[in-house]
Amino acid sequence: MAGQRTFRRDFAYSGPYNGPARSYREAALKGMLFIHNLPQVKAWLTQSEPDMTYTYYAYANKIVSAIIRNECLVAANVPSQRDDALAIACAAARFLMDNSQPATAPLAYFPPTYYKGQMAGVADAGETATMTMDANYTVQAMLDLYDATADSVYYRRALDITRTYVRLQRPDGSWPIKVSYDTGEPVSETGAMLHGICMVADRMARQYGVTEFVPMLDKAERWMHDVALRTFDLNAQFEDVSVLGLKPYENLTNYVAANYARYLLDKAEPTATDIADARQLIQLSEDQFVHWDCLPDSDGLKHYNTPCVVEQYKFRVPVDNSAANVSGALLRYYKVTGDTLAYAKAKALVDNMTIQQHAQSGYLPTYWDYRNARADELSMWTNCAYTVIERLLEFAAMQP
Repeated sequence: MAGQRTFRRDFAYSGPYNGPARSYREAALKGMLFIHNLPQVKAWLTQSEPDMTYTYYAYANKIVSAIIRNECLVAANVPSQRDDALAIACAAARFLMDNSQPATAPLAYFPPTYYKGQMAGVADAGETATMTMDANYTVQAMLDLYDATADSVYYRRALDITRTYVRLQRPDGSWPIKVSYDTGEPVSETGAMLHGICMVADRMARQYGVTEFVPMLDKAERWMHDVALRTFDLNAQFEDVSVLGLKPYENLTNYVAANYARYLLDKAEPTATDIADARQLIQLSEDQFVHWDCLPDSDGLKHYNTPCVVEQYKFRVPVDNSAANVSGALLRYYKVTGDTLAYAKAKALVDNMTIQQHAQSGYLPTYWDYRNARADELSMWTNCAYTVIERLLEFAAMQP
């Protein structure tokens, strides 16, 4: 009838759910070795450029950085594969450095967001522009590789990229979401979400004693609190989604909310404001993106493998990286506050990581929905799988 609407309440958390299919450490080891053994990853042992039969190398910085970080984990956790893993990581790092912007460019030392024009989605301005926050992936990868090899070339590159961020930061503490390599000018005036650069600056100070980036961090935190969190317009920051003409609240994502919550809670001494902000960000993530269960279709099929987390408004598909993001924030909240419900929710999501994983190969599927299986397993985004492996290792370390 006119003037009437029907609303259906989503499923609330109702644990416990299925337990883990295998130990968290075993799941992590199988996941990292699956990536390590991919022919397109092993190819770094004999060549200096990506094997583009793995099409996601089109997102060069994100994917190659994830492979470097994964190989550092392999080197640390699988002694028999250490030499090959570090050789792969060093070759992949050399590719990123060789294809980065020159020292005299406006975006000095920034790695390529896109590579060889094979973008699997909308890439505003193509290879002539970069997602501003993407270089954070390379900074973290270079620091991991420095930790694994003690080769200062990687540490210096991490510093050089972060110093470019200092030069690019606007007076209000923000950065534009996407900029031109040639001019350094914004492709879009949409503001970047700053969890990545905050994590980088914090790691530099905490692990290496580098304090020169603390003023940049303070301004970035202030912008996140006063603008992004105050409005809760936590828009998606993905390379394959257009950033042009983005309207407020048009494309929210857990990727920003959960990761910034994790950053706030990871501080050595989170303030009461940090904890309150993190709690709201976690609540937003659960309310808008977590599915603890779902209704079957007319054939009796449930299309989401629950419990799961969908990625963003414009891609309402459950993604393993999203489950890792939200479970990571929940785990940190538990560690800081002792909230056992947060722990139980995190466990439910982490347990499902082991259930979705292929038992024989260790393959960690990116998408947790019902769909036609591909003949190969190259639909996996390695950056997403890496985040899952991180979370599995974190959870393994918490077990008695």
